[in-house]
Parts: sequence; C-alpha cells; structure tokens
Amino acid sequence: MMACVISIGNELLRGKTVNTNAANIGMKLTLSGYEVTKGLTIRDDPAEIAWALKTGMESADMIVTTGGLGPTFDDMTIAAVSKALNLPLIDDPETAQRLRERYARLGLQATTERMKMASIPEGSTVLPNPVGAAPGIFLQIQGKTIVILPGVPDEASAIMDSILDRIRIEGTEYFSESRFMKGTMESTLAPIVNKVMKEMDSKVYIKSHPRHSETGNPAVELEILARSEGKEHAKDLVETAFNRIFEELSHRSKDIRT
Repeated sequence: MMACVISIGNELLRGKTVNTNAANIGMKLTLSGYEVTKGLTIRDDPAEIAWALKTGMESADMIVTTGGLGPTFDDMTIAAVSKALNLPLIDDPETAQRLRERYARLGLQATTERMKMASIPEGSTVLPNPVGAAPGIFLQIQGKTIVILPGVPDEASAIMDSILDRIRIEGTEYFSESRFMKGTMESTLAPIVNKVMKEMDSKVYIKSHPRHSETGNPAVELEILARSEGKEHAKDLVETAFNRIFEELSHRSKDIRT
C-alpha cells in the first residue's frame, strides 16, 4: 500500500523550521509496511492544502498531514480538509471538555481560538494528544485513510505511535541496517549497488549516503532495507545484500591491483 506525507507550514518553506516530521512519519509508515511514494511541503493556505490532499488521495492509500492544528489564524488544516472533502465541521464534546479543563488548570480562559481545536470533520474520530493541546484526527473516506497530526514534532510522533498497531499492514515485516564504509567512494559503489539490487530482484532497497567528499578521505553510509513476510527473512535478505556488495568490492579491488 502507498502512503503520502503532507507537511503544512509557512515556516517549513522559509527555512525557519527544519521538517523533522516528514522523516519521522515516513520511517514509521515504512516500518508499518507502507511504500511512502510522495512527500509534499506546502504553505498554510486552504487552496494549497486542498491541492495536496487531492494529490495524495490520487496516488496513495494512506495520507498523513502534519501542521496547522493550533489556535492561531494560520492554523487552518482542519477547516481546509473539511471543505476539500465536503464534510461539515462539528464540535467534539470530549475534546471540548478536555480543552476547558486544560486551560482552567493553567488559569486561562477557554477562548474561541483555543476551542477551535475541538472542531473536527464529520465522520472522523479524535486521536488524543498526550503531549499537547491539539488532538489528531483519523478519517476514512473514499477508500482512503487520512491521519491529521499537529506540527509540533513530539506531539505528532506521540499521536502517530498510538495508532501504529491500528494502521500496520499485516503480514509485512521490515528490517533495515546501515554500515559505514571508510575509504570507499559512492561512485565506486554505484555500479555494484545496481548489480546487487538487480540480482536480488528488487527484494531489497539499497541507498548510499556519502559522508565525505569523493576525494581526499571518502566515506559512505550504506543503508539496506528489506520487506518480507517474516522479520528473520527480511534480516537475511539484508545480510545477503551486504555480503554480495563486499564480495563485489573485493573482486574489483583485486582487478585493479592486477
């Protein structure tokens, strides 16, 4: 099944905030058996949110958004999603009560802006936020699953963790491992990676991450990922791929010396 991650926030595009949510949510989805095929970063703008949601629903089964759930004027994700899907906004009584109690404990009033966080699209369910105020939203519509999360990384991660068992694809196990290779250039690894991936019939995904320049003192982080019906088989696939890469590197080194 395919997944799309949508990151919402002007601050992300300005470079004010580093988008750690995309990486964190992407990895959680991958570990849950999804193929994350698209990541979109957009402004706090209803038309942009509607476009991104439409794009995600056209290409993915699971759409996860982060950002835009707070009390300020530019927190418009819930309203924009509701409008895009032609769903009326309704007040969730339990969330409203929780917000009133939360702000009462802080000696603050439950203003209109704060209570906005109790509004949800009709037909959705609330995902409690154990870290902050704004809850997440879980919605299934048109054969798609939409998860709407706050933009604060700790909050997004905590809510996402709470639903992993609910969204995990049964019968799919995932394993990944990274190894650092000093003295090896990424350009040297490139044809070897292509060969091994072809040999293994795309059962593994191999990604090289250069950690130093190609010249001088090269180093590469080699990451290999595999999915299978069982965890041990996925680990075996990763180990086999590493062994084949090291064999190929050894053979090429011998060819150069001779």
